[in-house]
Amino acid sequence: MFRFYSLLLIFLSIVEAAKGQGLIFDSLEYQSTPLKAELMNRDYSGLPKSVSLKAYCPSANNQGDYGTCVGWATAWAARTMIEAIQNQWRGQEYITKNSFAPGFCFLPSEQDTDPCKSGTIMTKALNLLRETGVPKYSDFSEVCPKNVTEDVLKKAQKNKIKDYTKLFAHDAPGFQKIQSIKKTLSQNLPVLVALRTPPSFKEAGACWLPDEVYSENYTGHAVCVVGYDDAKWGGAFEIQNSWGESWGEKGFTYVRYKDAVDWFLGAYEITPYPKVLNPSDINMEGSLSFILADGREPLSARKLPNSNFLHYKLDKTMYSGSRYRMHLANKGQAYVYVFATDEYNNVSLLFPSSGTSAILPYTENNVALPSERHWIQLDNTVGTDFVYVLYCKESIDFTQVKRELMKPSSNPRERLNAFLQDKLISPHSIIAESHQASFKAASGQQSILLMLIEMTHR
Repeated sequence: MFRFYSLLLIFLSIVEAAKGQGLIFDSLEYQSTPLKAELMNRDYSGLPKSVSLKAYCPSANNQGDYGTCVGWATAWAARTMIEAIQNQWRGQEYITKNSFAPGFCFLPSEQDTDPCKSGTIMTKALNLLRETGVPKYSDFSEVCPKNVTEDVLKKAQKNKIKDYTKLFAHDAPGFQKIQSIKKTLSQNLPVLVALRTPPSFKEAGACWLPDEVYSENYTGHAVCVVGYDDAKWGGAFEIQNSWGESWGEKGFTYVRYKDAVDWFLGAYEITPYPKVLNPSDINMEGSLSFILADGREPLSARKLPNSNFLHYKLDKTMYSGSRYRMHLANKGQAYVYVFATDEYNNVSLLFPSSGTSAILPYTENNVALPSERHWIQLDNTVGTDFVYVLYCKESIDFTQVKRELMKPSSNPRERLNAFLQDKLISPHSIIAESHQASFKAASGQQSILLMLIEMTHR
């Protein structure tokens, strides 16, 4: 009897100790992931002292000794939380019953026949959620599936995400890393994090207090950040793990900001599809203003008559050598592209910059072009310059737009209008300001709003 009891204790200890991980962190893959656009400083000022999305979390289940942490963080935790927030679900039991399937992220492929054991990279799971979707756990509860039925695939397609971005570069300053995660959480969005986990992480209680020195030799792991509190532990993020409720405090723990800076390898933000609105509802709102380096107030711009798109002209003549920046704004979710052309159809893409995503997903987004630290200086090519701003409901191939603007033509504006015609929002659905480049619009079935700002360059 004593021997049996001892063996049982050993077995339970092994089960309890089974803490699978499975994140493969590829620094080159992370580097190539589109970066969230840098917002203006004022967008980060006044963040709440604390944010908690814990009320929208499913239960903290246990991945066992499988290498499936990425699926539990992305599908089970983050995707479920987004659905719960959008639908204002309450009660962990109900949310858990409507959670999404972590195992769906581990379907075998020609490149990896057993991803449950080998683990995966975060972007593979995020690409799957964007391109294929994910089924509910109640429809697909297999942990390590070998295949999937057409019926499950159809159900998965109803639950796609719109897009995702990384929140910061791997070598970003610590303050920037902390602020970017806090900003996302303040917008009622969870954050996916890749981190290294030394032995102390397995013993975390209310707060993980690592005493090890960071090393890349520690195993990679994926978790979901569900809140932050500036007053706890000197400032800390709260995470949900996938090691069951016996780990941490019922599956959750806090990570101090200073430890997040040291141990977080990367962070990802999911952009969900917005709720469907009535066709007449305003769902696009934006503006573009010009600020001279030696002035504080935006330059005035008057609206010109145009039956096809918004057309403004700066009242002030701009001279070669003048320095200025633009303030781009939008309220609500949109992919935004900004091009500039001169008298000879030389075209520059001003936004997004290389490696940066075009999506501005928050209820309010403000971007300085080129940045709050730099200015644009007009060259010596005098004539008429144009700035084209495209607000889009879906991402577009901006290289095609650039090619259209570069084609020899007496009127590239009309050619671009013709190129986008079937997608352009009707002027009748746009409420435009008369003396500044600003608008509100109900897009209806169309997906692109084109705004043109003209300037005289001497």
